[in-house]
Amino acid sequence: FGRATYDEDSLLTPLRQCCTLRLSTFNTLLSLHIGPKRLSHAMRESMADDPIAPLLTEPHLLALNRRVEKVLKVVRRCLELNTFMPHSVVLFDDLDYVVRVPLNTFGKTMHDEPTAIQPLMQCCVIRLSTFNRLFSFHRGPRHLSDLMRESMANDPVAPVLIEPHLKALDRRVGKVLEVVRLCLESNSPDLVFLDDL
Repeated sequence: FGRATYDEDSLLTPLRQCCTLRLSTFNTLLSLHIGPKRLSHAMRESMADDPIAPLLTEPHLLALNRRVEKVLKVVRRCLELNTFMPHSVVLFDDLDYVVRVPLNTFGKTMHDEPTAIQPLMQCCVIRLSTFNRLFSFHRGPRHLSDLMRESMANDPVAPVLIEPHLKALDRRVGKVLEVVRLCLESNSPDLVFLDDL
């Protein structure tokens, strides 16, 4: 998910940079979602004790790289139908970035929460490598459910995910790609895809 100097703890934070949302409205939404204590300055949460962190010297990283990283998390949340926000943690001086997700990550198999993919719909930016991977899952020959099934086959507590959850993954991949298609209808490909290949 990236380095800690480029990322923040809240999925809502990048909406301030990529959408036409008044700051007062954003702060209200943020306080309703994660509480008023999290409204501290964005730089304070993002920065380690690194005086020359790229976030300070290259402002475009603040606007684009962090936004793309959050969209990647949103895509993952959409596939899992995780309605809880993951919490990020920076471990000591290593700058290791860990995402903690509640144990009930995978949601209802027959329900696809439309708000889970909302940040992608609003920002309309995704890494080209992420899109290519999702598209390969959608077109086959091996779908995401096949890879997950194979990956978890030897797990001591197999099956980790039951078949309805695996089928839901494939269905949600299609929904994410549909959002990307809608983004391409209103934006040029060079604005939608961040070429990281």
